[in-house]
Amino acid sequence: MRPHGCPFESRVVAAAREGSWSDTLRVHLAECSNCAETAFVAETLLLDARRAMVEDSLPDPTRI
Repeated sequence: MRPHGCPFESRVVAAAREGSWSDTLRVHLAECSNCAETAFVAETLLLDARRAMVEDSLPDPTRI
């Protein structure tokens, strides 16, 4: 992991938000633990936000 992140990080967040993963990003996720963790967090927060909109409630604060 690089101390200041990875140059792919913003693309990973955008892909998680849009749900559009290129083959290049998929390969990169397998090789970069920083981006894999970023993708996990971004997708989890996005899922929580979607649930909150549907259920009109906030996620469990202990998960954050």
